[in-house]
Amino acid sequence: MNEHGLYKSGTNCRVMEAGNERQIFDKLNLVYKDPYERDCFDAVIPKGDESMDFELKDHERKLEATYTWVN
Repeated sequence: MNEHGLYKSGTNCRVMEAGNERQIFDKLNLVYKDPYERDCFDAVIPKGDESMDFELKDHERKLEATYTWVN
């Protein structure tokens, strides 16, 4: 996915055309977040689920401490 559309992985085959990423999120019925807010797959949520609680469980919090974060 980029600002021009949604593409089939590993190809130049465009699945969905768009003028920007926000349009793609809207077409997929997902809550739009800026790229810096999307640090993992769980950061992308369906519209209507904005209030879902994504608090980490204890074992997830311990695992997160082993991650190396990059900019």
